[in-house]
Amino acid sequence: MRAASNPWRCGSFTDKGYGSIAVRSSIAAVKAALSSATQRVLAGRIKYLDWSTESTWPNNVYGMLVRKINAYQHESEVRLLLWHPDAAERYPDSLNVTRVADRMADELRLRHRSASDTDIRRVCEDAILTSMQRAYREAMPAGIPVAIDVSALVEEVVVGPDQPEWVTVVLQSLPQKYGLQKPVRVSVLSHPAGI
Repeated sequence: MRAASNPWRCGSFTDKGYGSIAVRSSIAAVKAALSSATQRVLAGRIKYLDWSTESTWPNNVYGMLVRKINAYQHESEVRLLLWHPDAAERYPDSLNVTRVADRMADELRLRHRSASDTDIRRVCEDAILTSMQRAYREAMPAGIPVAIDVSALVEEVVVGPDQPEWVTVVLQSLPQKYGLQKPVRVSVLSHPAGI
């Protein structure tokens, strides 16, 4: 797959490319913005791959979370990952699946004499595991709040090329409205070469 021909159009809010902006930050700014976070946040630069020629399975979960198809290389993305250690405690792993499956199988055997023991046992184990997974998913929070200082995170806002002037005006009004004192500039691609 080829890289996107115009990254500014890829991030726009409309099919005409209006509303495309870039919020520039850096690893140093991310670290500063997360300085008051109580959780350990991991950062990883995305590795852009050609799925047809490169392995899609690294040896660890972290590696899987920092990979993307090379068509998005223009993003130069860095991902922040949070491992929530308490999530595992919510999983009902103390349940003895084998013992419960055996009891269910005994009951089903009495009611369905034509089914094999292996089939009954498999159905019981699948039912228990599906129920456990559903309970685990329902118990998980939709997100994990992390304290972050947005003013430390954002270094600059860049207005995409060919944007109407109102986009720049609106963005320049944000510091007054939200107290985010960061520079807003128009992309150099908006200006003829040499100016």
